[in-house]
Amino acid sequence: MNRPILFLIVSVLPFALLSYMVIAPASIQIRSSRGISMLPAYTVYEFTLLDLEPRKIDVSDVVVFNYGEDRIGHRVIHVNDVELYARGDNNPEWMIERVPLEDVEGVVLAHSPAWVFSSMYLGSMGFFFVGIFQLHRAIETKDI
Repeated sequence: MNRPILFLIVSVLPFALLSYMVIAPASIQIRSSRGISMLPAYTVYEFTLLDLEPRKIDVSDVVVFNYGEDRIGHRVIHVNDVELYARGDNNPEWMIERVPLEDVEGVVLAHSPAWVFSSMYLGSMGFFFVGIFQLHRAIETKDI
């Protein structure tokens, strides 16, 4: 296989995977975090992949829930059929929230610092455009 076409294919795959994350099923959303209550596991301004329709919530899952006007992401420390108890990893042990299950928006499936997600996306876009340029140059020089 020619180098420009191979380069174009390799550059399209990461872009396609990242694009799928953006247009994933309606039950999956990408959210950003901005608090410090989950340090050091979750840093400020991370992207989280959130399952809005989890089958089950277990102890140690990180959930996002409504707390007044805010949305908070904390780790589950106890769960029953009606409610769960959650606490931020960086919060004192006495700072525990009692959360009715109907206030839970979803369970965090994965997380990544914003700069990693952005650099992956921009990097794959760069590879894509370099691949197109090389393919165009190969067509002009009849190198294909």
